[in-house]
Amino acid sequence: MTIAIETLEKQAKEWMVNDIDKNSIQEIQSLLDAKNFDELEDRFYTEIDFGTAGMRGLLEAGANRMNEANVVKTTQALATVIRSQINGKNKVVVGFDGRHKSSYFAQLTTQVLLANDFEVILFEETVPTPVCAYTLKKSGAAAAVVITASHNPPKYNGYKVYWDNGAQIISPIDSMIRDQRNFLGSAKNVTLANLEEARQKGKIEKGDPYFEKYTNDVIKFVAFDFNRDGRKDLSIVYTAMHGVGSKTIQKVFSQGEFSKLHLVEEQDKPDPNFSTVKFPNPEEKGAMDLAFKLATRVKADIVIANDPDADRLAIAIPFDDDKYHMLTGNQVGTIMAHELLQKSENVEKALVINTIVSTSMLEKLANHFGAKYLSTLTGFKWIANLGLKKADDENLDFVMGFEEALGYCIGRLVADKDGISAAYFFAALAASLKSKGSSLLTYLNDIYRKVGYHMSTQENFWFEGAEGQKKMLEFMEYARKNPPQEFNGKKVLVKTDLFKGSQEVIVTKEEIKLDYPRQNVLWFDYEGGHRMIIRPSGTEPKLKIYYEVCEAVGVNEEMLSVVNKAKVTINQMIEKRKEIYSQLD
Repeated sequence: MTIAIETLEKQAKEWMVNDIDKNSIQEIQSLLDAKNFDELEDRFYTEIDFGTAGMRGLLEAGANRMNEANVVKTTQALATVIRSQINGKNKVVVGFDGRHKSSYFAQLTTQVLLANDFEVILFEETVPTPVCAYTLKKSGAAAAVVITASHNPPKYNGYKVYWDNGAQIISPIDSMIRDQRNFLGSAKNVTLANLEEARQKGKIEKGDPYFEKYTNDVIKFVAFDFNRDGRKDLSIVYTAMHGVGSKTIQKVFSQGEFSKLHLVEEQDKPDPNFSTVKFPNPEEKGAMDLAFKLATRVKADIVIANDPDADRLAIAIPFDDDKYHMLTGNQVGTIMAHELLQKSENVEKALVINTIVSTSMLEKLANHFGAKYLSTLTGFKWIANLGLKKADDENLDFVMGFEEALGYCIGRLVADKDGISAAYFFAALAASLKSKGSSLLTYLNDIYRKVGYHMSTQENFWFEGAEGQKKMLEFMEYARKNPPQEFNGKKVLVKTDLFKGSQEVIVTKEEIKLDYPRQNVLWFDYEGGHRMIIRPSGTEPKLKIYYEVCEAVGVNEEMLSVVNKAKVTINQMIEKRKEIYSQLD
């Protein structure tokens, strides 16, 4: 334990005095009675805070958890910050996903906002997160709150905030909300308005009409210049992964003239227990099994999956072995970027952005087409805010942004990742290619011949609880002091430390200052265009290590040969990691 028992007892009792939920109070009292100080430490060693994608935590009592007290205090703090920072806007959008307590937390959020004299655009049924972000921009509201934990396990929930530019909040707004919440102290100091009285006074506007506006705009602005040949023949399998995307996907695809949309019925409706998967993330092993089974039966051309709040997109396609294989987020993002840049009418003004842990292919594509490229920190909030600012300040066309974790944003329709508009775009491209006798696999291989074959993968190491967080930070310090020197004869050329905000060129010892917000990230570039990046997750208690290798593709070289070379190289990198950082295994 890292906190004294007396301190924990004091924190727990103070929480009970200030809590507003009887069940939560009893929950903490039971832990005190059982003298379960390890569990109490995990609940009180820190306060739940905004990470790479909002606040996320276990649905339990305590300062480091998602619960009634933290929802009402955070919303009161948000209301105060909106009043101090935004003039002339008096509406806030509120939506929620299908998780445990999501509807209830959205109700509490609405009650606090109403008590602070805000009007609320409320989605009274589950809604995809990108629809809420779209509604914020379309309505001209001051902010939006979405109760969601995206693809986290069933016991989690979360609280995501968007600002009046349409993007998720970044510093200093997140810090201001945290400071106001700490100043507030007790959840009992927060007033909750009566919902029925507010409805009668016209203070609550229904969010439902924005569904129609969103779907119309997706059809109008996304993939508008694709020919529609092949859409009626394209066989598509779709899974909502027990989330909230199906209703909107069906409407968009129907309007877009796709007639062969096959739904994975077992995963089509919101289910807070995610009963057919161990982990509701399309990237996780086994999560796509039902979709692949259906795809094989209907001979699907493409398999499409959203995560539970529908802001992420996963794509699988049949390969040469007649089996369905998942494309990585890097592959999907690169395909989309290539198509958008290729069709750009003013490509020298086109701007594309991805995160530092995403593929270097995007930068190479931008150079190939003569477009502008930027990279930023992990988390779509950074992509969206940077894209909007650069586009406005420098008169650029923010064409798209993506992150390797299945997040994609096309233009400025939604200033965040949007798994629905991206799905429509990808299906439109697949149909267009099929009508010409081509395929997504052929399209991707053509890109590799332009910029080289890139293979990426990652390792994840879990560090649960307060003790785990301490060990993870200790490892990051160890890695900082013991950087890799080489793997299989390929030397490290550049060491980047975003915690220090600097980059060291190894041969010359030159140190370059970087214009990134400080984060605990280590980044190593090797000879040959290979790299390894180490960072703690911003949404889960785990450490992530990202690998990317790059292999040149000869003019007449078989792609399978290049793929096999890349597999050997990436395995060599992983073996070297195991050698120098063996304490992770």
